[in-house]
Amino acid sequence: LVGRALRDLIVEPHRAALVPGFADVQTAAMEAGALGCSLSGAGPTLFAWCDGPAAAETVRSAMVDAFDRHDISTEAWISPIPSEGARPAPAPADSQSL
Repeated sequence: LVGRALRDLIVEPHRAALVPGFADVQTAAMEAGALGCSLSGAGPTLFAWCDGPAAAETVRSAMVDAFDRHDISTEAWISPIPSEGARPAPAPADSQSL
C-alpha cells in the first residue's frame, strides 16, 4: 500500500527526466527491498520507505551504487519516523507572547 501511495503518475514522469539516473536508482531501491521510492518535491532529492533499519541500509547502499554507476556523487541518510507523531513544539524560553 505504501509503495502504491508513493507513485506519482502525474509529476514524476516529467521531473524524473531532470534527475540523471533516476529510473535506475528507483529500480535499484525497489529491487533492494524498498516499499516505495520517489522524488521529493521537484527533485533532485530521492527518498525510499523501508521496513526497518537493516532494510534501509541495504536500500541506501543500492541507491548510492546506482548513482555511482552514473558517475554522480551522492549523500544518503537513513532517517527514522518517530512513533509519537506530530506534536506542538515548546516555546523557546526567550519568546514573548503577542
